[in-house]
Amino acid sequence: MKDINLGDKTVLADLLRDEDIQLTERMILQAFEGPGDYTKAQHLLELRKEMINRRVLARQEELLPDIIAFNDALRDALREMYDRAHRIWDDVAEKKYYGDEVQLTAMCFLDSHYPKLHPLQDEDREDLWAAISDYGWNKLYEWGCTLTPLYLPSTRRDESFESLIGMDCPPPNWNEGLDRELTRDLHLTSAFHHLFDHTQFAITDFIYVRSFETEIKVEFGKNLTRDEQLAKTLYHRMLELEKKIPCSSVTLEDGTVIHVDSLMPLHEIFTMRNEIQACRNALLHYCHLDTWDMEKVEDTLKNDGLI
Repeated sequence: MKDINLGDKTVLADLLRDEDIQLTERMILQAFEGPGDYTKAQHLLELRKEMINRRVLARQEELLPDIIAFNDALRDALREMYDRAHRIWDDVAEKKYYGDEVQLTAMCFLDSHYPKLHPLQDEDREDLWAAISDYGWNKLYEWGCTLTPLYLPSTRRDESFESLIGMDCPPPNWNEGLDRELTRDLHLTSAFHHLFDHTQFAITDFIYVRSFETEIKVEFGKNLTRDEQLAKTLYHRMLELEKKIPCSSVTLEDGTVIHVDSLMPLHEIFTMRNEIQACRNALLHYCHLDTWDMEKVEDTLKNDGLI
């Protein structure tokens, strides 16, 4: 790829018209628009993301201007959502007759329309955008651009904007999966990392987005505790990690079975396994269980209305 200049939008568009990518996208549309359960074809989104990212991230320095512009636009959209949510909450909090069972939930989504700045502007792009944005199979996009929504229950208002976007911990730069040296000064937000790493979007899907949509809901008579919010988030994160682990397996000396793929470094597999175990430990504590039992965990979460 040494002769490819991804800064040239025509060149990037031609790269995204790769025969394998195009075939996968047609299969995605067929699954999404067909009569069957499209959510069972989630692997198609994973395959498409892997194929696109592998190609374009080999020359990610040429994507930097759009990565920076998107990160700035996303930060501004989240700031607007945060401020608006607090203004609404202030108004609700003044109405004493609502009582304590009040919860505000704020979420920020990518524009529901296909980005006009994207290099590829074929006729089927709007339909494809609707398909890959659907959280029926792009599951961790259910709450939008952040891993969890902004919650404002009447008992908690201490989450700063810097905390929401992950800028309250050193170093304030969520660039995992990108060239660390190249992106060390970008101050990428945790929301950028969420879209890039956790969801099924390829990087070229979202870095051309400049418009966002905010959803703010105020609910009465329903107030999730922080433990309930955390349990719900960890459950979905655990499922997402388990699906990322490749299909061939090997058993370690301690009896642990891990899965190995030549395209995935072993240290990444260990990292994911450790995170899965951390999610399980927290869920065991929440469900008051001594040993892991997926059925009992899901029963508890269903009974609490979390899944």
